[in-house]
Amino acid sequence: MKDKRKFLFIVFVILVVGVTAFNIYLSKKTMSDGKEKQLKLSNELLTKQNQDLKKRLDKVLPSAQEQQRMAYLSTAETFIQLSFHREKEGYSERKEKAKSIMSEELLQQFYPTNKYELGDTYKTKPIEMKFYLQENKPDKEEV
Repeated sequence: MKDKRKFLFIVFVILVVGVTAFNIYLSKKTMSDGKEKQLKLSNELLTKQNQDLKKRLDKVLPSAQEQQRMAYLSTAETFIQLSFHREKEGYSERKEKAKSIMSEELLQQFYPTNKYELGDTYKTKPIEMKFYLQENKPDKEEV
């Protein structure tokens, strides 16, 4: 009888330990599934917020400093185009544009006559220009 009770006790203990281990396994599995779902939801939310912020950023106008920088670069590009574009066609139009951005001395240097005198075969035109603006620090004398 004692052996039977001992055997039943050991079987009961093994059964309780097995059920407890199985419950712990199931609870961890459901917790990890819940965390995975939560992470997926937060990832989708953050992705949507990121896309919304990118759209808002595209709609924002550049700052005053950036607008000034872009104006400098545009003027520099126009100056180079007008200074080094040599072609009979459009000479007078380029000269008129040059009057608005060049000093009289530069205008005389790049457009000395009213008509294009280099002939039809002489042509130059700047292409693939890249412009960079260097920073001028207040305590430095040079850029």
